[in-house]
Amino acid sequence: MTIYIDADACPVTRIAERIAKEHGIPVTLLCDTNHLLTSDYSTVRTIGAGADAVDLALINLCRRGDIVITQDYGVAALALGKGAKAIHQSGMRYTDDNIDRLLMERHLARKARQSGKHHLKGPAKRTEEDDRRFAESFEKLISENEYVCRTATREEMERKWNAEIERNAENRENWIVWKAMAIKNAEDGASIPYYGLLGQEIICEATAVLKPEYVQNGEGLADEHTAYLCAFRTNEAYRGQGYFSALMKFMLEDLRRKGYTKVTVGVEPEEETNRQIYDHWGFSEFIKSSRESYPDGTEIEVEYYGKRL
Repeated sequence: MTIYIDADACPVTRIAERIAKEHGIPVTLLCDTNHLLTSDYSTVRTIGAGADAVDLALINLCRRGDIVITQDYGVAALALGKGAKAIHQSGMRYTDDNIDRLLMERHLARKARQSGKHHLKGPAKRTEEDDRRFAESFEKLISENEYVCRTATREEMERKWNAEIERNAENRENWIVWKAMAIKNAEDGASIPYYGLLGQEIICEATAVLKPEYVQNGEGLADEHTAYLCAFRTNEAYRGQGYFSALMKFMLEDLRRKGYTKVTVGVEPEEETNRQIYDHWGFSEFIKSSRESYPDGTEIEVEYYGKRL
């Protein structure tokens, strides 16, 4: 998650930075060349001149799961369209339920100004109460959308597997069986499921298998000191943003605390990208290669590598 602030004359920049720093969330301030911003915490990006230059740059940067602070309803609407969260400097959250109304109000206000028949008042002077209201709303928004890595609860596993069953209706019976096996293995201590959650959304996952009988040709891959890592998955919308790296770090540290001294993974020879990822994480000890079978009868060659914790 990154927080992007439309920082031209934004009165809540320092408040947002303070709260973001407490949560360890990076912040990027965007301003045009008419403003000079400095920050001890945030990254400052000065955008060239142009009426919408900052707005366009912000929208190009933000991604699903980020937070945008802006008083521009149009920028907020585009941020929501990209899957980001957006909040006004007043503390009001932009949502799919209120953004159309806000855009219409902006349109009507603009027409009224252009007609010259209405004299609309400018915004009232900002008060300490306004700052307090924004801080409370912003803190709550972060807390509800903060990325957390943890071992999965029964409820979270139920929710995840039920979603998989719905997505794979044509193969429903198999998914029901796999769900029951996954939950039973976790409850019996044969495996540990790890989830990365953004708010309540499960966006990435991995499993550590702790017993060799639960791994095909599992000799040397799992035992009382060795865990076999598998079932890696990151939702497509969140790939390449560091979420899985954070989950991997959490999982390795958790296994180390539990007394495991080695972890293993399997990779098909043609999966060059996966091999590079495993190399990056230090899975350099070649263990063995073997023929494996998928449930549909397909056979593949798998190479196994290990890493000391």
